[in-house]
Amino acid sequence: MTVPTTRVRVGALLAMPVRDVAARWPAALPVLGRHGLDTCCGGTHPLGMALTAHGLGVAQILEELRAAGLETDEPEAG
Repeated sequence: MTVPTTRVRVGALLAMPVRDVAARWPAALPVLGRHGLDTCCGGTHPLGMALTAHGLGVAQILEELRAAGLETDEPEAG
């Protein structure tokens, strides 16, 4: 059985549908939920688009996701 890695490139993460982020990193769910991000509409919107729609800063969310255990290949969002 293959365990999904927690390491991801920031660009790939922001392009990933919210539902895929939630499925791949269950520890991200509480972080996303605190900011009103969920999969209620199927979670088909890319994370970056959802952050923009909710007026959320990428750097803040990345910091919280990292604190929850998600690792990124890039030190900070461009």
